[in-house]
Amino acid sequence: MGDVEKLERYLTELFERRGYPGMAVCARGPEGVLFDKGFGCRSMEPKEGVDGDTVFGIASMSKSMTALACCMLHTEGRMSLDDPVTDYFPDFHIPGAADECVTVKTLAMHRAGLPPMEPLEWSIAKNSIERDSKWYREMLRTAPNRMDRIGQIVDYISAGEYEPLGAPGEYMSYSNEGYALLSYIVDQAAGVTLEEFLEDALAASDAQIIDCSLGVELLENLSHHHEDGEEEHDGHDHGHWDPHYWMDPDNARIMVENLRNHLVLADPDHAAGYEENAWRSDIALRVYQEEITRDVWDKYSPQLGARPKLITFHDGFQYFAKAFGMELLASIEEEAGSEASAREIVEITELVREYDIPVVFTEANGSDATAKAISREAGCRVAQLSMLMDGPEPKASDLELGRLCNYFNYGSNIVTVIDSFAGRKVVPLG
Repeated sequence: MGDVEKLERYLTELFERRGYPGMAVCARGPEGVLFDKGFGCRSMEPKEGVDGDTVFGIASMSKSMTALACCMLHTEGRMSLDDPVTDYFPDFHIPGAADECVTVKTLAMHRAGLPPMEPLEWSIAKNSIERDSKWYREMLRTAPNRMDRIGQIVDYISAGEYEPLGAPGEYMSYSNEGYALLSYIVDQAAGVTLEEFLEDALAASDAQIIDCSLGVELLENLSHHHEDGEEEHDGHDHGHWDPHYWMDPDNARIMVENLRNHLVLADPDHAAGYEENAWRSDIALRVYQEEITRDVWDKYSPQLGARPKLITFHDGFQYFAKAFGMELLASIEEEAGSEASAREIVEITELVREYDIPVVFTEANGSDATAKAISREAGCRVAQLSMLMDGPEPKASDLELGRLCNYFNYGSNIVTVIDSFAGRKVVPLG
């Protein structure tokens, strides 16, 4: 215990003396948690302290995950660490280097010969969770490049507007661009995304996993098509089912029930707390759903005449549309490495004109470039909807008003749909 007290005194003095921003420290031993405390601040404006529940961005820890995935695929014989990068990106080239010498291993070891490059601040900002910060807005304004798609990074490196440090394997130089390439190499070798591959690996481990979709009526992924001879599966195979089921508030209540049931079994000593939290969450979800349906949707959507037909630039809104009796005419998923094709743009433009759609919707944190192009071509407006993926409201401690606060943004989605289709403010504020 004396060592723990010494550690706390040291960390406290260190933060006070050097003005470090913040850190959470946890020490465990065979007997359990020995020390668990936050130091410094997670926010300066307003000033808020770090605690055991503070969420930290993992930043470049994701590189360790990517390297691990490469090694696992190598061990399984699905790729080799000695594979040339051109096996996966045929147009990739580093000036002065033989293509066969730039391998998965040299990228993973930061030894491909790439010098320090302009940081991918645009991509970092576009993929950041904290999108309402001064840093985010400044990055969008001043980023030295505008790359957030893997093809752009390949072209950027291959253009050779830099002096390589040396031959592949000769020098080590930390490279974000190299690991951006590696993540997509894993996608190709695994046949699924890096995230899905690691999730599958976790599923094969002994760690307990809670499937929140149990009891949910899942909808087929909009991009999934049955091939001849393909059979239906009861399991939730990757690529078949749309995973955005939380967008239907009825499903959110099922998720709460699943969490409660599994946590009670896994940790019976705290069952009463799980039961209480689940009960309060279910009440909050049910009451809000009843109010938003009665006081907003049922009251104001009839002014639109026919039920709205949605066109979205994120593939996660079909549960939301189904929950409120709307038809999802089309959806295009735009993300890094997956831009809308010319054919898709033409098809969406034709749908807008055919159905006289006054507005198309982007996801609040996603790209709106294609939507704006269609807007200019077809004369429709562009509005934003939320995928409800923000975390708890840090300033609120009450469960109903705090931890579920951002989920209730689906009410804002309803207001946005009604007002956007009406072309004017229909739902009064408040």
